[in-house]
Amino acid sequence: MVSNKNILPKIIFLWFILPAPLLSAKTSLILVYSFFALIFIKFIKGINQIIMPLMTQNIIIFNSKLIKIFS
Repeated sequence: MVSNKNILPKIIFLWFILPAPLLSAKTSLILVYSFFALIFIKFIKGINQIIMPLMTQNIIIFNSKLIKIFS
């Protein structure tokens, strides 16, 4: 978790502070893709934190209904 928070500012720093002509096309593409990948990973983690408690709640409710039906 700590390493992810340290990587993002470095990528932003590299992308915006370093002049683009000094970077090769491959390096700039890697930076762009890694930047978007990190944003996407953070987005997925955020969704998981919202959905997972709801999922477990629904599973518990469903299990209790099943127990009532079969008991």
